[in-house]
Amino acid sequence: MRYIQEERGAILVVVLLTIVFMMFFATVMMNSVLTTAKQNNVIEENYRATHVAEMGAIFVEDQIQQYVEQNDLSTDSSSLNDLETYLNQQIANVTIDEDQPEVEYFIEEGFTVTSDGDSQMLSLKVNGQDENANQIITLTFALSSGSGADSLESWNEESNTVPNRPENPDETYPRPVDLKKKNCIQNSQTVVLESGGNIKCSPSFNELYVNDDLSFGNNDTLTVEQNAKFESLDMTGLSKVLIKGHAHFEGELTSGNNPNSNFIACGNVRLKGGADYQGGYQVNHYTVADELFYNKQGPVIFGDDTLLKSGLSLDNTSATANGDLTIQHDGTQSASTYLNTIGGNIKMAGGTLTIENANGDQVTQPNSNNVNYDVQPASIPDCEGVEPPTSGGGQGDSNTSVSLDDIDY
Repeated sequence: MRYIQEERGAILVVVLLTIVFMMFFATVMMNSVLTTAKQNNVIEENYRATHVAEMGAIFVEDQIQQYVEQNDLSTDSSSLNDLETYLNQQIANVTIDEDQPEVEYFIEEGFTVTSDGDSQMLSLKVNGQDENANQIITLTFALSSGSGADSLESWNEESNTVPNRPENPDETYPRPVDLKKKNCIQNSQTVVLESGGNIKCSPSFNELYVNDDLSFGNNDTLTVEQNAKFESLDMTGLSKVLIKGHAHFEGELTSGNNPNSNFIACGNVRLKGGADYQGGYQVNHYTVADELFYNKQGPVIFGDDTLLKSGLSLDNTSATANGDLTIQHDGTQSASTYLNTIGGNIKMAGGTLTIENANGDQVTQPNSNNVNYDVQPASIPDCEGVEPPTSGGGQGDSNTSVSLDDIDY
């Protein structure tokens, strides 16, 4: 009897141990299942947050492209703040899921801009938000500035309109200025000279808009980092004008009876009144002259395609054309005969020379002793490495292209 009781006790212990082990393994398995379920839920939430952030990235890229098609965009803080405000306004109108208002994407505050060769790299962060998770994606866009127009034809059309007067200039001068060393304007941003004036020092501007006539003294240099609009500009001996962007003349570029001045533009130039100019004329991109382009002493460098609507006259100099050169004139003589009257030589560095007379007759690559078709392109050292800003030819004319360069999760 005692043996049977001991055997029953042993069996009970085995049963109890079995139950304990079963409960232990059941608990472990349950915890594993719950942990796996929780991990799957976290993964799913993170996946949804990533998907929302990617939706935001696509939307932001599309909105930036639309913005630059309608607005001038540069890398200064004011322009970037305007872009950031615009993007936030557009995002505020987006509803991803009406039943889940907590699902959204937004831009983290602040853009950063760095230089990468000739391009500016714009970085911004898009935050995708799910109910309990978020994912931040960093987008890097390459901002590349062109020459203000993608062809001579588009520059001719665009620059036919007077550039918009800056809405909020940093400085405005209603009366004619008389700038001397003691009151010379230096490192100013956007300046409007309502009544022109006289410069007898070496001022520098970011952007310059001039109504009425502007004249120079001797040995002076005017530097404009971006675009400039002039009514007319008269340069005298040893003076220099360097426009790193585009220059628009409603009137004429002149220099009196002095061959020592030097006009340089790294972008495009529109000469509504033509040029009666002595000294260096160097333009890195397109030139359009509506009236006669006359130059004495030179050198003349047309850095890209050029259109002279009322003829060319050279005196004791030659003109080098790195691109196509089209010369229209009001005579009826042949192209070769006309070229004999221009008074100087034309050097074509690979482009096409076209002469068009008053009858509309066009001749390309005419034979003439006054034209050399086998020369090397001329360089403009002051414009090396300079990318012109937006042209400012008309409302919403932006030449900054934007492309998505990198996405970082």
